[in-house]
Amino acid sequence: MFVMRLIVCLFSLMIFLSTVWAGAEIKQSNFYNIELPILKNAKLLGPMNPQQEITFTIWLKLRNKEKLNHFIDELYDPQSFYYQKFLTKEEYDANYAPSERGVKEVENYFIAHGMKTKKVFTTIQVTAKASEIEKVLQIKLNNYLYKNKLFYGNVSKPKINSEIAQYISGISDLSNIPNGHPKIHLESSKKFKTLKESQANKHVEILNFAWDTFSPTAIPTTTSLQGFTGYQMRAAYNISSIAPVNGVTIDGTGQTIIIIDGCGTQGSAGIMDDVNTYNIANSLPQLSASNFDVVDYHGNPYTLGSLTCGSASSWDGEIALDIEASHTMAPGANIVLVMTNDVNNAQVATAINTLINNQFTLGGFTNAYVVSNSWGSAYDLQNEPLDATLQVATGMGASINFAAGDCGDQTYHSSWPCAKIGNDPSIGFPASSAYVTSVGGSSLFVDSNYNYAFESGWGTYKNGKLYSGSMGGVSKWRSFPSWQAPISNFTAGGYGIVGSTNRAIPDIAMVADYYTGLLIFQGGAFYKTGGASQSTPLFSGVVTLVNQARAILNGGAQRPIGLVAPYFYTFNSLLTNSKALNLITPPHQIISGATPVNNAPAGSIPPVSAFNISVNTDVITFNWDGVLSIIESQFWNDVVGVGSPNPPNFVSVMARL
Repeated sequence: MFVMRLIVCLFSLMIFLSTVWAGAEIKQSNFYNIELPILKNAKLLGPMNPQQEITFTIWLKLRNKEKLNHFIDELYDPQSFYYQKFLTKEEYDANYAPSERGVKEVENYFIAHGMKTKKVFTTIQVTAKASEIEKVLQIKLNNYLYKNKLFYGNVSKPKINSEIAQYISGISDLSNIPNGHPKIHLESSKKFKTLKESQANKHVEILNFAWDTFSPTAIPTTTSLQGFTGYQMRAAYNISSIAPVNGVTIDGTGQTIIIIDGCGTQGSAGIMDDVNTYNIANSLPQLSASNFDVVDYHGNPYTLGSLTCGSASSWDGEIALDIEASHTMAPGANIVLVMTNDVNNAQVATAINTLINNQFTLGGFTNAYVVSNSWGSAYDLQNEPLDATLQVATGMGASINFAAGDCGDQTYHSSWPCAKIGNDPSIGFPASSAYVTSVGGSSLFVDSNYNYAFESGWGTYKNGKLYSGSMGGVSKWRSFPSWQAPISNFTAGGYGIVGSTNRAIPDIAMVADYYTGLLIFQGGAFYKTGGASQSTPLFSGVVTLVNQARAILNGGAQRPIGLVAPYFYTFNSLLTNSKALNLITPPHQIISGATPVNNAPAGSIPPVSAFNISVNTDVITFNWDGVLSIIESQFWNDVVGVGSPNPPNFVSVMARL
């Protein structure tokens, strides 16, 4: 009898709520879900099966957003009382977490329409039949063909009752077309079983330049065009010269690096076997259960096949590069690989919130303050609800690093491959977020012993045609962070003047040029790699060293650096004068070993700092991608940000800020 009464009461409540919200449908709010731009490139096949169930994501608004914005500004202002006084979980819950009332209102709204809901941190996962979703959100769900695979998606912005919309920041996953992609480039025509094969019988030339007022730190050669082993990469960035702190070697010990990727074709054992082959070849510590784990985005042990990725094989190389590059820089650190479904933004948010909720412990490893992401979307949309999660993580002391990208301003096609996004310059998300450090790329040149000589901006022509280059420029939507104020009135390539309106990227760079790439091991062979997927885990490894040094200086108590980007602007003079940054000033007036650019496309005027080197049968133009620019009178530019870290001095200075 009681059960019957309960059913009747619930049924009555659903009728009442449906009636109330139905009457309010006159006032509605639109939500621009993030997958819509991709559907423009997909082929419409027809309506979706109305009985098919799918799960989409409702992103909940944070409370007191303006107050949180102001707090983040204060947090990275050295003149503020709140400087480096990071937000605690308790403070976040009390002041900024989505309101309980809002959560209940949103859940009740969808339950009243016969849908299932599940709250996951700052999102609500809603499951329903396609026909129900179409009716409630006033959209049409269709099937599409995209890159020879079947997907579903909606053709218009979802609409929702404004009384409920006040608690919502966005709606996503109404399409299952992957929004994020790995930013890696592998040797496509040749692979090597051993490192010896990869670097055998290569001719090396000395590159003689006239340097104006800039002098290289060693005699540059073409040695780096063979690619770098991990051992050689450590030599090039002079990792061994990082001074001990209070007698303790700085190698990342006691710290944990979180790597977020899409799921590949291997489980934990296979991934670890590949990485350890790399480690043996490079005299690096082995990975084992004592310093490595693979988890899903909920933080649970990952089981191969539990997630599905549309491009799993492309994630295999990305995963190997991310782990091997970060381990190269910080061999003493723990590494936790987080698997998601093609880096679905909602799953990424869940992974970061899981990390926060567990007090920066994941996979059983503590002090997980560095999060490395070598993926992103080509689109920088106005409504990106993931931004709020990134902001909260930044407020709590996380260093979240994102690969900027590999295709300049995205206005050209190339065989890299680069896909033209449009005629107007653009950058991608999440690299455009003000709550991440955006990592660009350089080309790295060394002497015959792999000592650092110089870096040029990563921008390459291949046989006179645009090929690849560091992404940079100005966001169309993301606000200009207060800490970027020192670069107001700077010029950003084809974007014009950087003012005080929108976020400019990148912030910093490390080697990303495929022609001077890292030799990684994956799937039974060594490959030469490139892309911002390479520079980002290298940089994340360096940040991990900074956090270790800060903890030692703080008597063993953790004192993470947090979002790294603000320090590059606020303390630029200190970092520059301390030689903590490598100023990426290109060579001028070529003498020999390289040649002036004489193969530029008609109407294109290469900078005097661009130079050609013959690589096998190709003529590669370095330090010019034709769309961005290095302006030497500025300490920041849209190719490499403020330069690259000089680890021995960078770690020392950043540890004491």
